[in-house]
Amino acid sequence: MGLFGNLFEKKICSVCGGEIGLLGNRKLEDGNLCKNCAKKLSPWFSDRRHSTVDEIKEQLAYREANLEQVKAFHTTRTLGADTKILLD
Repeated sequence: MGLFGNLFEKKICSVCGGEIGLLGNRKLEDGNLCKNCAKKLSPWFSDRRHSTVDEIKEQLAYREANLEQVKAFHTTRTLGADTKILLD
């Protein structure tokens, strides 16, 4: 093998099954995550490295379901100027 044996080895995303490029790997506790799946995570999610594949899949499913609820939200009243409260 040598010094760079595993560096150029293709990795597979444990969430979507896609190939991960040379610099696109995001380590999980029990797998790998591609940068496209990592972009779909919540911006407030900070404990990715210590999460399992199942926890990541649960969060992505929750965010997809929440996106459908956001699409169904129709603003009928807005309160505030800088910080706004939207009512449906």
